[in-house]
Amino acid sequence: MAGCFPQQYAQLLHETSSEEKDTITMEEQIIGADHMSIGYEVAKKWGFPQELLVPILYHHSPQNYKDTSCKLKNSVNVVYVSGIITNILYSNKPQKYHQKFLDESQSIFGFNDKIYGRILDRIVEEINQTAGLFGIHAKNHKPIEEILQEANASLSSINLTYDQMNRELIEAKAQLQKLTKELEEKNKYLEKLTQLDSLTEVYNHGYFQRILGNQISLASRKISPLSLIMTDVDDFKNFNDRHGHQTGDFILKELCALMRKSLRDSEMIFRYGGEEFAIILVDTAEHDAQVAAEHLRESIAMHPFIVQSKNHNVTVSFGVAAIMPAVDGFTKKDLIAFADAALLESKKKGNNRVTVYGEKNPSTLNLLERAG
Repeated sequence: MAGCFPQQYAQLLHETSSEEKDTITMEEQIIGADHMSIGYEVAKKWGFPQELLVPILYHHSPQNYKDTSCKLKNSVNVVYVSGIITNILYSNKPQKYHQKFLDESQSIFGFNDKIYGRILDRIVEEINQTAGLFGIHAKNHKPIEEILQEANASLSSINLTYDQMNRELIEAKAQLQKLTKELEEKNKYLEKLTQLDSLTEVYNHGYFQRILGNQISLASRKISPLSLIMTDVDDFKNFNDRHGHQTGDFILKELCALMRKSLRDSEMIFRYGGEEFAIILVDTAEHDAQVAAEHLRESIAMHPFIVQSKNHNVTVSFGVAAIMPAVDGFTKKDLIAFADAALLESKKKGNNRVTVYGEKNPSTLNLLERAG
């Protein structure tokens, strides 16, 4: 509210600084809505659950919550009473709110003197711990007992002036903006981590399944072709047995880096599993996908894979399949099966070759070799 209605909110702070006027009433008069309803609508738009929305809406008026949910009713009451404790810390009349806390918590929760004391003794420590969780700098509050003692001597000693409150508002806003930016950056980083294979740093199998489904739907709407290349490193198990898994891991990482350099930005590579990889080619017909696969095969076969000054020759087999989703109606599962079958045919015919899936007979789905 302070950010959206700075002038009105400044007036609100001025009108309520003496605490003679009710904040909720003044919000409705000056701004046209109170912070409960605005907070509720904003949080609702953000998709907050009912467990948070209901306390936001009723935290100043728990008596207005009429639902039968005991859990939500209890949450509303907890937030309501915590607001009273906040007024002990920040109000010009801490004695008034201290007494209100005693009365309301006893009436609502049945608290006794022992529970009162335990809550008030720990509240400042809890505030500091909670602020730390969110990276917010909280001022060093005095214990509530000391606040009440000073208030009895001089109410003015704990009064927050308008200028102080305005500075704290500006500082809090700056901290919130900084926290929001950091959170956005961390969320982007975490999202990227969930999409990548940790060893090869290409996209992982889960992301492949999601993207392939999306691209089939998009190709269907655009009435455009979509191709899939499945690849498998030849004799990789024997390679690992001879040279060790660390050398094998290095080969996979360098292989992926080599393929990324040879592919266009729109062509995405994924680790399908083990030494098998998948490449999605959007708006690409069968012939162009075959050409791309053959280029990859030649590049890999000619590339020197050097590990600890030792040169290793690596070859890869390819299976290519292309569909026109809007015309033939093939699914994601079908396309994967076609490319996989073509890859298997390359393996049967001696490795280090490209095989294109063809449909001679719809009932048998035979393979056609277009390149080798």
